[in-house]
Amino acid sequence: MKLIKNIKKFSQLPLLEKTLATKIFFMAGIYRIIILTVPFKIITSKLSRRIKSSSHNFSTENLKTLGLIIDKVCRNTPWESKCLVQALICKKLCRKYGVLNILYIGVKKDHLGNLASHAWVSDSQNNIIVGSCGANEFKVITQYSDSIE
Repeated sequence: MKLIKNIKKFSQLPLLEKTLATKIFFMAGIYRIIILTVPFKIITSKLSRRIKSSSHNFSTENLKTLGLIIDKVCRNTPWESKCLVQALICKKLCRKYGVLNILYIGVKKDHLGNLASHAWVSDSQNNIIVGSCGANEFKVITQYSDSIE
C-alpha cells in the first residue's frame, strides 16, 4: 500500500522534481554500494576538490528544497540510505551546480555510551542542506570542503 501511495505522490510531482528524484534514487543505490565495498580512505580522498563557479543562482530556499528531496527519496529506498549516503549525494549535486559546500562528519556518545556518527552538508553560509537532524549534538571530527577554481 505504501508503494502505491509513493508512486501516486511521485506522479504528481513537476517534471523537474521527478527528474531530480529519479537521479537521487539511483545515486543513493550507487553510493550505498560504494560505502559497502570501497575503503573509506578512498572515498574521503575524493571529497575535497576545486570546483568551477557556476552561473546557476542557487538561493538558500533552492538548497533547502534540494535537501528535502534528497531526504524524501532516501527515506523511501529499499536499501539503507542514511546520513552518509545523503551527504555524498548532496555534495555531488552541489558540485554539479557549482555550489560551495562542506561535508562534515561528527561523533557523539549515545545514551548507552556507544559511539554514534553523523554526516551532514552545509553551504558556504553554514546553512545545513542535508543531515540537519541533531547535527548540533555531534562533535565535528573532520570536514571536506570544496573551493572555487
